[in-house]
Amino acid sequence: MEIRVIESLREYKKFFKRVYANDRNFIDNKSNLLPIVCGKNSAFYKKSIQQMVGVFDNGMAICQCILIIHREYKEAVFMSFFEALPQKHEGVKTLIDYAVEFGRKNGCTKVIAGIEGHPNNSIGFSVSNSAPPSFGECYSPGYYADYFKDFNKINMVSLIGDFAEVKDAVDQDYNKFIDVFSEFDIEYGDFSLKGFRKTMKIYTDLSNEIFIDHRDVYYRSYEEDYELFSSMRPILKNENLIFVKKEGRYVGLSFWYPDFNELTDIHKSFGVKEFIKYRFLGRIPRKMKMVEIGVLPEYQNKGLMLLLFKNAIELAAKKYPNSQKVISSWILAENKKSVLLSRRYTKDLYKEYVYYERSI
Repeated sequence: MEIRVIESLREYKKFFKRVYANDRNFIDNKSNLLPIVCGKNSAFYKKSIQQMVGVFDNGMAICQCILIIHREYKEAVFMSFFEALPQKHEGVKTLIDYAVEFGRKNGCTKVIAGIEGHPNNSIGFSVSNSAPPSFGECYSPGYYADYFKDFNKINMVSLIGDFAEVKDAVDQDYNKFIDVFSEFDIEYGDFSLKGFRKTMKIYTDLSNEIFIDHRDVYYRSYEEDYELFSSMRPILKNENLIFVKKEGRYVGLSFWYPDFNELTDIHKSFGVKEFIKYRFLGRIPRKMKMVEIGVLPEYQNKGLMLLLFKNAIELAAKKYPNSQKVISSWILAENKKSVLLSRRYTKDLYKEYVYYERSI
């Protein structure tokens, strides 16, 4: 058994097929993300130290990860895009030991497994993989938890609700705050070639200010967000990104979209075929996914989360009238306020996820 540097993303991706070959729920959200985070010409890569490594037994990979240390979060080394075959505890221990030493040599104080370089990229291991992942959702074998028992576990949840019931509950609460909301204006993103960079600048500035104090979230550059959203731009519409303003100042945002993975076959990634289904053949997913929602700290008790959610729900009802479910993205379980607010409308548990940290 030996540890070896992996030379290309193409070689790295081959291992995905071995891990998920017999998984009947696997939809590949990983392959399209990998070059955005780890391609040598990407903005994220240029702002980080990275090394692709795997443990090999008799010439065959048994586990692998991409070690990432970002210049804006130098205290952490991420074991990103971690994958492993079952019952390979010795190999994974070798990989973890290598990651710890890599982090120590570069001045890191902790190692994190289960975040693909930044929470905005992808975050978490699946607690249960009994259903296919939604678009952009993490997905992994359940046995990964056994490999990180010596780490601190950070729990996350996502929630789900019936679309009609969620809309009714939001409408009822909205009417209680309608006078307060009259002080605020709504603006949509612009995903045209002409307006895209301006929209991304607004988004990046605002999200950095809103989320910078969240656990393991750190500063994003314009180019990093631009490249991440560029990969989705052909399937996004202006109404998928909503800003709320007060007297010309941007104070909150929400980002949502239909679950495009409903159009994606098992073991496949969303690509040209799925794009054609959505854009030209009128195939519309029936789940709406609220990916991100937040407001500046000084506006958090003004009900603006409800204002943003109300606008997203109304747009989904108008644009996608056959919507049946609303799902949330990940929420830190320790963030009781966000969990309680989300449960007010999306009452049922949809998925659970974890990621792991350990001091070096």
